[in-house]
Formats: sequence, structure tokens, C-alpha cells
Amino acid sequence: MNFSDRTEGLRQRKRRETRQRIFDTAASLVARDGYDDVTVEDICQGAEISRRTFFNYMDSKDEAVLGPFPLEFTSESFDRIATEQSANMLALVIDAMEESPATDGANDACRIQQLMQDNPSLANAMLARKRDTLRHLEQAVREHFKNHPGDRCLDVAEEAEVRIIVELFRTTLVLFARSPHFQEEEPPKAQARRVAAVVTKYAKELQW
Repeated sequence: MNFSDRTEGLRQRKRRETRQRIFDTAASLVARDGYDDVTVEDICQGAEISRRTFFNYMDSKDEAVLGPFPLEFTSESFDRIATEQSANMLALVIDAMEESPATDGANDACRIQQLMQDNPSLANAMLARKRDTLRHLEQAVREHFKNHPGDRCLDVAEEAEVRIIVELFRTTLVLFARSPHFQEEEPPKAQARRVAAVVTKYAKELQW
């Protein structure tokens, strides 16, 4: 390993540690004081960082409290979904996501669930984030079908197929995040793809 590689590794570790410190501080403060009574300044003070540093890592207070999800969309993710040809749209959506740094998934999920139960406004913030993400995903899938109409699979209206893809993805993500039956020691994308395969296999087996 040369010096530049070692330096980059140290930088990545520092960023990961700073992110985790922000998450841990935000969750602890909200558990103690309640979501509505915790400010970004409180989190900065507890994590010993500046407000500028906070917003270099987080977009908002609720993102700091909720912490990272193992799979996340970026602007590049949506661009890839819109432009890359694929015969399997659900696989493309999953593959286009970015994997977050490793976290203790089970404990984080329990912590977040408890915080949302105790703080309705935090639960509303999370729902708003989900709605915004799914809206961006819908638009990316619409753009995909404009760019690659041959990738459509169903004899239904285009908008209906867009919604089906988004709902299959949403179901996959819920099972991936909440069901211990699907959690294995493998990368998040591999887990999500395995869940999606089960969901679509079940749909194919249904008789009408």
C-alpha cells in the first residue's frame, strides 16, 4: 500500500467515525429530550463538530436522528435508472442504489422504531422522506421508459407499469429492512436482490 492509499483509508475512516458520532449523538439526545426539543446546534455541541461540518454530512436533523439505511439513492442512482437499458427494472433499481457504511442493522432498526414510537413528528419526517424518495424513483422509471420503451414488460398503461415497479421495490425494501427471515451475512444489495427474487417468484406462482 502506498502513502496516498493509506492517507485515503485514514480519511475514509475519519469520515465514517464522524458520521457515526453524529448518528449516536442525535439518537441519544432525542431519546432523552424528545425530537421536537433537540436542535441541530444541540447535536453539533454533543458531537463536538461545527454546524458547517454537520451539513457536510447530513441534509437535515431527521437524517441525523434516523441514521443511515444500508441502501440509499443518490442523484447518480436516479440518473442510472433513467438511462441504463435493462430487462429487469427491479434489479436495475436495486443495483443503482449506493451501499452505506456497515452498521449494526438489527440494533439500529430497533432503536429507530422506538424513537419513532416515542416521537410522532419524527415518524412523520421519515414518512415524508419515503414519499419524496418514491416520487423521485417514479420519475426516474418514467424517464427510463421514454428512453427505452422496449424494456416494458406488461400490457397495461405505462403509468400503471411504473407504479407496479415502484410498489414491488417498496415491498422488497420493507421485507429487507424488517424481516429477520431475509437477513443474511451478505452485502445489502445481494440481500435486497434475494428478497426481490422471492417477491417476484411468489407473484409468478399465483394462479388467476
